[in-house]
Amino acid sequence: MEEETPKNISKRHFVEITASNKTCVNAGINKAKTMGFNTILLTTYLEGEAKEVAHALSSIVKEIKYCKGNKKLKQPS
Repeated sequence: MEEETPKNISKRHFVEITASNKTCVNAGINKAKTMGFNTILLTTYLEGEAKEVAHALSSIVKEIKYCKGNKKLKQPS
Protein backbone atom coordinates (compact mmCIF):
# COMPACT_ATOMS: atom_id res chain seq x y z
CA MET A 1 0.00 0.00 0.00
CA GLU A 2 1.36 3.38 -0.97
CA GLU A 3 1.65 5.97 1.78
CA GLU A 4 0.08 9.36 1.21
CA THR A 5 2.33 12.36 0.71
CA PRO A 6 2.28 14.59 3.79
CA LYS A 7 0.56 17.94 3.25
CA ASN A 8 1.76 21.27 4.60
CA ILE A 9 -0.66 22.23 7.35
CA SER A 10 -0.74 25.54 9.20
CA LYS A 11 0.77 25.37 12.69
CA ARG A 12 -2.58 26.39 14.21
CA HIS A 13 -4.22 23.26 12.77
CA PHE A 14 -3.43 19.63 13.41
CA VAL A 15 -4.44 16.25 12.05
CA GLU A 16 -4.94 13.24 14.27
CA ILE A 17 -5.94 9.87 12.85
CA THR A 18 -7.80 7.97 15.55
CA ALA A 19 -8.87 4.88 13.61
CA SER A 20 -8.32 3.18 10.28
CA ASN A 21 -10.98 2.91 7.59
CA LYS A 22 -11.46 -0.78 8.37
CA THR A 23 -11.85 -0.10 12.12
CA CYS A 24 -14.56 2.48 11.43
CA VAL A 25 -16.35 0.21 8.95
CA ASN A 26 -16.31 -2.70 11.41
CA ALA A 27 -17.72 -0.44 14.14
CA GLY A 28 -20.54 0.55 11.78
CA ILE A 29 -21.27 -3.08 10.92
CA ASN A 30 -21.36 -4.08 14.58
CA LYS A 31 -23.72 -1.21 15.41
CA ALA A 32 -26.01 -2.10 12.49
CA LYS A 33 -26.11 -5.74 13.66
CA THR A 34 -27.06 -4.68 17.19
CA MET A 35 -29.91 -2.70 15.61
CA GLY A 36 -31.14 -5.82 13.82
CA PHE A 37 -29.74 -5.22 10.32
CA ASN A 38 -28.21 -8.00 8.24
CA THR A 39 -25.01 -6.47 6.85
CA ILE A 40 -22.51 -7.44 4.18
CA LEU A 41 -19.08 -5.84 3.91
CA LEU A 42 -18.16 -5.86 0.23
CA THR A 43 -14.79 -4.12 0.49
CA THR A 44 -12.74 -1.48 2.26
CA TYR A 45 -10.41 -1.12 -0.74
CA LEU A 46 -12.72 0.18 -3.48
CA GLU A 47 -10.99 2.25 -6.16
CA GLY A 48 -11.74 3.39 -9.68
CA GLU A 49 -13.81 5.69 -11.83
CA ALA A 50 -17.16 6.42 -10.17
CA LYS A 51 -19.18 5.20 -13.16
CA GLU A 52 -17.31 1.89 -13.36
CA VAL A 53 -17.41 1.32 -9.60
CA ALA A 54 -21.15 2.07 -9.53
CA HIS A 55 -21.72 -0.43 -12.34
CA ALA A 56 -19.78 -3.15 -10.48
CA LEU A 57 -21.58 -2.50 -7.18
CA SER A 58 -25.00 -2.44 -8.83
CA SER A 59 -24.22 -5.84 -10.38
CA ILE A 60 -23.49 -7.23 -6.92
CA VAL A 61 -26.73 -5.76 -5.56
CA LYS A 62 -28.71 -7.33 -8.42
CA GLU A 63 -27.03 -10.69 -7.72
CA ILE A 64 -28.11 -10.52 -4.09
CA LYS A 65 -31.61 -9.25 -4.86
CA TYR A 66 -32.60 -11.47 -7.78
CA CYS A 67 -30.66 -14.71 -7.25
CA LYS A 68 -32.80 -15.98 -4.40
CA GLY A 69 -31.65 -19.57 -4.97
CA ASN A 70 -28.42 -18.71 -3.19
CA LYS A 71 -29.31 -19.81 0.35
CA LYS A 72 -25.79 -19.12 1.67
CA LEU A 73 -26.27 -15.38 1.29
CA LYS A 74 -29.13 -13.74 3.17
CA GLN A 75 -30.38 -10.50 1.59
CA PRO A 76 -29.22 -7.55 3.73
CA SER A 77 -31.79 -5.34 5.42
